[in-house]
Amino acid sequence: MYVPIAVRTFEPFGATTPLGLSPIDHGGALVMSVAVGASMLAVLVVERRSLIRGARKSVPVPAGIAALVLAVLAWLAWLVGAEFAFDDVVGLILANGAVSASFGALGWCIVQLINHGTIRLKSLAGGLISGLIAVSAGAPLFTPVSAAVAGFIAGAVACAFTVRKGSPLGNQLRFLVNTHLIGGSIGVVSLGVLATGSGFLFTGQTFIFEQQLQSVLASAAFAFVVSSLVWWLLGRVGRRSEVVEPRILAKN
Repeated sequence: MYVPIAVRTFEPFGATTPLGLSPIDHGGALVMSVAVGASMLAVLVVERRSLIRGARKSVPVPAGIAALVLAVLAWLAWLVGAEFAFDDVVGLILANGAVSASFGALGWCIVQLINHGTIRLKSLAGGLISGLIAVSAGAPLFTPVSAAVAGFIAGAVACAFTVRKGSPLGNQLRFLVNTHLIGGSIGVVSLGVLATGSGFLFTGQTFIFEQQLQSVLASAAFAFVVSSLVWWLLGRVGRRSEVVEPRILAKN
């Protein structure tokens, strides 16, 4: 499922162009976020129930904060590494990543405070990751202001779709679906409007926006359909194994 999207994302000049699309995707948001989120959404739809039940594991706050800091630093390192050079753009990438993550956390926390009156470490994590995902596709092409806008929208919208009444933290799988699918989609599409020098606000043209939007729809649709089929097949094989195994044991 990931191979066609990954090839198109990371080798844009050496690969054939599917559907005539040529999206901007600096950090691989289409394959690592949009496709991943759509795949997890497919699992939820096929199963039609929560896959994560039982007692939730609690993590000590210091350990959770340390893990979150490491995740943010690793993400920023990946965005810099995707530039394949230490040049004058590196500072902008780091600034945009930090700003988008911070405003993603702000957007998530504001929405959760309005709807539930409470925030927790998981709220901060969801917002930070949503913001980082939102800036991944165009870390060198945003300005700090546009990165803040993209991050804030991604965090706020992801929170609105994740947090449910009676469950201020939300289901874990839905949490992953929305931070990846929504954050990635908003980040990729927002480049069509906010990308420095090529977005709609700079050129008045909608071509880049259309390319970004169609690429998100194509990547999400492909990942969703393939993942739905694969998960359904795995479910069928698993049920058959459960039926056959008792008979084998009985004979032995």
